[in-house]
Amino acid sequence: MPGKLRFLFAVHNHQPLGNFDWVIEGLLERAYWPFLRALRAFPHFKIALHLSGPLFLWLEEKAPGYVDAVGELISRGQVEPLLGGLFEPILASIPREDRLGQLALMRERLEARFGVKVRGLWLTERVFEPGIIEDLVKVGVEYFLMDDRPFLASGFSKEELHHYFTTEEGGKRLLIFPIDKELRYLIPFKPPEVIEEYLRRIQAGGKPFAIFGDDGEKFGGWPGTKKWVYEEGWLKGFFERLEKLQQDVLEFSTFSEALDASPPAGLCYLPTSSYLEMEEWSLPPEKALELKALKERLGEEADRFAPFIRGGHWKNFLRRYPEANLAHKKMLALSRMVRERGIEGEARLELYAAQCNDAYWHGVFGGLYLPHLRHEVWRRLSRVEGLLREEEQLAVEALDLDLDGKEEVWVHSDRFSAILKPCDGGRLVEYTSFPYQTNFLNVLARRFEAYHAGLKDQGARDQGPGTRGIASIHDLSKMADAVLSYKLCYDDVGRGAFADRFFEEVSFEGFVQGKLREVGDFRAAPFSLKLEGRKATLERLGRLVTTKGAQPLALSKVFTFSSDGGIEARYELKNLDEEVISVFFGVELDLFLASLVLGGGWVEVAGRKHDLLGEQDLGEAGAVLFFDEASGARLKLNWGETASLLISTLQTISQSEEGFDKTTQGLSILPHWQISILPQQSWKMMIDWRWL
Repeated sequence: MPGKLRFLFAVHNHQPLGNFDWVIEGLLERAYWPFLRALRAFPHFKIALHLSGPLFLWLEEKAPGYVDAVGELISRGQVEPLLGGLFEPILASIPREDRLGQLALMRERLEARFGVKVRGLWLTERVFEPGIIEDLVKVGVEYFLMDDRPFLASGFSKEELHHYFTTEEGGKRLLIFPIDKELRYLIPFKPPEVIEEYLRRIQAGGKPFAIFGDDGEKFGGWPGTKKWVYEEGWLKGFFERLEKLQQDVLEFSTFSEALDASPPAGLCYLPTSSYLEMEEWSLPPEKALELKALKERLGEEADRFAPFIRGGHWKNFLRRYPEANLAHKKMLALSRMVRERGIEGEARLELYAAQCNDAYWHGVFGGLYLPHLRHEVWRRLSRVEGLLREEEQLAVEALDLDLDGKEEVWVHSDRFSAILKPCDGGRLVEYTSFPYQTNFLNVLARRFEAYHAGLKDQGARDQGPGTRGIASIHDLSKMADAVLSYKLCYDDVGRGAFADRFFEEVSFEGFVQGKLREVGDFRAAPFSLKLEGRKATLERLGRLVTTKGAQPLALSKVFTFSSDGGIEARYELKNLDEEVISVFFGVELDLFLASLVLGGGWVEVAGRKHDLLGEQDLGEAGAVLFFDEASGARLKLNWGETASLLISTLQTISQSEEGFDKTTQGLSILPHWQISILPQQSWKMMIDWRWL
């Protein structure tokens, strides 16, 4: 007769740094507290619990009673705490020194607070690279949890994975528990009797472990789960049914108890990987749709061949989203500066905070698409760099900051930091003010995503609570209304400031929807660069393709930077054709203001104030003033020659656990002029960027 099955149960509770208090408070009320109270009522049921660093710090400040309750369960051996980086970074995406530092600080906090040695680790988003093994061992990690997918992709059978394994790198040994994907999809979405049946099958096969690990938010925080898990009694029924199985089927155990009771099943070597959904999310949308089509084509054979079909890796998000890559590479540059200068204390902690993973990627959760999360990353980067650059003079340097193989211009003083990309339309792509702790170019471009395909035709297929359970967020079909579908428009290039636009005609609707027909080849093209003191001169010999045919045009823009953060951009457009050039010329400036997500603020044109949100044709103007109430910033953009001024919010449609969200990502400002330039003559203009 087979022995008892050890049931190993891990819960991961996490909230992003910068998330709104009301969001976390709601999850505390709907998921975290109810689960903990239910657990206390069943003292034989044991779990491993990972409270991510950002959530742990928030709870200690805002809800210390919850931390005390966790401590009580730890002291009586019912809960085993799990380690992670202090600010929940993707460990493989940050420098080794930061990885070691984040893990060591979190270990110190957990062990000081709970008085126990922490042996295991919850791997952030289960993003694994073999190179992290030695560092995990160095900080005292004995084991971590990983999805079963990389095991299957390495040639293991599903039946082999009800064990734990050992792996090594450089002779350093580490233990890994494979998380059972089937259990992840059963709990808590299927009735307890269905889960019991699955556990009995594992036990009947003589396997030693059933291993579950997943997000704690699914116990009350995901759509439909509060009613199903608590109000309709799923969790109580689950605990009661499993307690009855202790006599001959189940043994409740912590992971550490399992390690101490039995040896590993053998050696494993895992590829660079994550969980299945993450691999799919990280693909470019067209490839994600191809992958979906392949699975549909395989039909019932899809599961059989799943180990040999994979998507991308987490770092592919940095390729898909230049905005995420820019923040990531800025973080790496500042990390180098912190290490080289041997700086500890506040600057290092702010750097670690900027490594919080959520704003660097996007899947079923908002992540990168949530501007308040991106703002928090840039706010922390601002604080790091502000500390590093105290009393520094203005400097303008050329280097490949974002590691794309092309040179950027990094401008900085003790007041601000800015990045100019000559290779990409000579645009300004970052402008961070240290006093206001804001990157005012933190704007996300509007892109096609795989879930946009067929958006208008989707219908709700959520099966709802009932005898057969509820749908998980991975299975929900989400419906978008006609208003959201109307807002689906895409940018053909990235966002930033000082993008050069040429049109034969301008319409307000075309501007709002990103459909103005471009006749120039300057907007995303490479410019030559010359640096001289505080000046950066960018030039391009391009052309306009109008109804007159192709007309050559030389465009020069000279940026002069001030140490207080001011920018003067002087434009010269020279007609190199033999005919007159007659077009509309505009300089597109995309801005992010914290007030767009935190409330307040206004735009002032010709002495009249306007709401930040909305689409506005403001007529003729020589300047525009922005007041960002959230940061206290007043930014004035002034141009010497009166222009027609258009302003619009930039909105995206993204998926979330609740459905589809319409989100304001920034403002687009287009001062534009109808110009006529005689052959071999020039037209000149200046834009002044000043803080008031």
